[in-house]
Amino acid sequence: MPFEKGGRADKQGNRYEINCIIYELLKILNETNYSVIVEALGIDEVGTDILVTTFDGEKEHQQCKARNASKEYWDISDLKGKGIFFRGRLS
Repeated sequence: MPFEKGGRADKQGNRYEINCIIYELLKILNETNYSVIVEALGIDEVGTDILVTTFDGEKEHQQCKARNASKEYWDISDLKGKGIFFRGRLS
């Protein structure tokens, strides 16, 4: 069920993002993640809510969205329309 527009939806979205952050932080204790950066700076911040680095040195940029406005899901055209595939890419 999509979130209704307004303050309640914002709170639910923030709660979802906090849960995503906690999940990734717990993976540090499990030794799956090496580090977790919330709201990174510089080139890493574009289109990224959480920047996860694994023990293999791989960086994973995560965008935490519980819903897509009034829709429950994201499809390829939504992602393309928001420029998600091109965020952070160096020219």
